[in-house]
Amino acid sequence: MNAIARIRGLRIRLRGKHFRPGPRYQIRLARDEHVPTIIKLIDSAGDWLREEKDTKQWNSPWPDLKTRDDRVTEGVVGRRTWILWDGGSPIASVTINTSGSADLWNEEERRDEAVYIHRLVIDRRYAGTGLGAELIRWAELRGRRVRPRAKLIRIDVWSDNHGLHAYYSRQGFQFVALRETPDQCPSGALFQKRIRRAPWAGTPRIVTEEPLPAQAASPAERSPSAGVRRPRRKAPPLRHALEPAPNAVSGVNVLAGAGMAVLLVVGTMLGVVRPWH
Repeated sequence: MNAIARIRGLRIRLRGKHFRPGPRYQIRLARDEHVPTIIKLIDSAGDWLREEKDTKQWNSPWPDLKTRDDRVTEGVVGRRTWILWDGGSPIASVTINTSGSADLWNEEERRDEAVYIHRLVIDRRYAGTGLGAELIRWAELRGRRVRPRAKLIRIDVWSDNHGLHAYYSRQGFQFVALRETPDQCPSGALFQKRIRRAPWAGTPRIVTEEPLPAQAASPAERSPSAGVRRPRRKAPPLRHALEPAPNAVSGVNVLAGAGMAVLLVVGTMLGVVRPWH
């Protein structure tokens, strides 16, 4: 027995010596003060694209700085934008919508149960670590929570960023169409993939930190005047849950009386029970 315990202890020590868990990152719902943080991530990615890739994506805000910043702000205020953190450093961001743009996706496509991701951007220092693929997988699962019947995840990509087209194809996305919009939106390459129902394989590096209950309250749950959550209905006392219903009690009494009558009749017929006078 002592020998077995020593072998087990040796295995634990060896496992602790050679096994190093991978980094864990926290993803949180973006707040209003995080808008400049998200814009900085986008501008940093735009600088890299301008220097390294043959694309105009994010070379300059489209169609102008104010409109671009308003889109980012709208996603944050609408509680659809998330930021991925490595400790205290923001390293990625993604926005999840439950409806697609009518200028990009036609009416038949928009009838599909789908979620749409926008502005998926990752700090270049984390390139090549597989974090982008993992963030897409996280967005799939999160999208299913927002829209439980969703079967597809969709994204629109800048039309001239062919390297990014290839990246999404490697992640399992299928090319849908190349569309032009009335306002000449440069992000007209449409991709989609089916959302996997299988659980997350392996240990995910992305840990979701859910917003506090007060933060997660929907407008319907908030008081229109005070902006606080309405009190929840109290659960009934435990004794109510344990007490049988009156109909159930009467039903049991009826069954018990019928059972005794049957026993008396059978006993009388067999001579076991003598009828009284």
